[in-house]
Amino acid sequence: FYFHEPIARLCARYITHLFPCPDASPTDELPRSIAYALYKAQLKPSITFAALVLITRLKYHRHPPTSTKQKKATPVSVSGHRLFLAAYILASKSLCEMTYSSADWGIVGQGRFSASEVDELEREMWFGLKYQINISPWILNDFSDAVRRDFDVPHDSYPTY
Repeated sequence: FYFHEPIARLCARYITHLFPCPDASPTDELPRSIAYALYKAQLKPSITFAALVLITRLKYHRHPPTSTKQKKATPVSVSGHRLFLAAYILASKSLCEMTYSSADWGIVGQGRFSASEVDELEREMWFGLKYQINISPWILNDFSDAVRRDFDVPHDSYPTY
């Protein structure tokens, strides 16, 4: 886990709580993939939590909360690896002055994605977020505190933010 096991497991729990990820289990491959990305990118923890904020926004842009009278939207399965990497890229570009090239992000993604696939991941996330990637510092701070508190250990149910 490259010394990133706690945060990687927390991220995996959070992602799989929001989206059904058939390729992910919070105990196996997804947290290891996230840990590797954190290790290779060497970005500040705030970037990781900003990525989770963007994933949350994506969830509610795709499936806004419904009233009890409305039919709930059927969840769409997504790849946890693609989701985290795309959000991590956009969080980095939003909060860092310098960022990696698409080829470098492919390496951060364990070589799962070519440079052109990384570009496509980024475009899909931009579009899915309706270009809303700015995160205020106080929202990021409150969000990271809440996620650390609520997703630090496995539970049967988690809150929705």
